[in-house]
Amino acid sequence: MVYVVHYAHVLAMAWLVGGPAAAWLTRASRLRTFEGVTWAAFGVIVATGVGNVGALGDGLPGLASTWGMLLLAKLVLVLVLAGLSLRRSVLAWRGTPSRRLYGVTALLAAVIGAMGVWLAHG
Repeated sequence: MVYVVHYAHVLAMAWLVGGPAAAWLTRASRLRTFEGVTWAAFGVIVATGVGNVGALGDGLPGLASTWGMLLLAKLVLVLVLAGLSLRRSVLAWRGTPSRRLYGVTALLAAVIGAMGVWLAHG
């Protein structure tokens, strides 16, 4: 079961990076559908991320450690990503999508993903 959670987390992260990157590089005509799938992936990321931290629990270093500080920075960036993604979704639903926001959210998701890899594998 642990592997299912890890794979779901990684697959959802792949969508959060690749989806906006593809939308940024192309003129996607189905951005509303894309946004719905993206928010579903965001929900999977949050749920599995919380599950991963909860499963490891006491074995994790404290927030005062380098690992803990990076985790805190990652969580702040996830909140920033959520805010930017919300703005991007609102613009897409209004029919005025911002290609710049697709690029920014793809880049930010990639940075968050890299931080996650470092946190998982040191």
